[in-house]
Amino acid sequence: MPSLDRFDAGLPDRQAEEPSQVTECAFDRCRSPIYAGEKNWDFDRDWFCSAACIARHLGAEKRYVE
Repeated sequence: MPSLDRFDAGLPDRQAEEPSQVTECAFDRCRSPIYAGEKNWDFDRDWFCSAACIARHLGAEKRYVE
């Protein structure tokens, strides 16, 4: 007799799987993992986890105006 449980068959639960790491942040001091489906930044074919990492990679510094 077939199972009548609607969760027995169907699409796999994506949250039960471990996330697949695609690469890591190209900024030398960060190197955070970047996972599939996650928002990331592409600059000159390098992957960064945030806009701040791109700015630091390019040599930007914080300044405070007095």
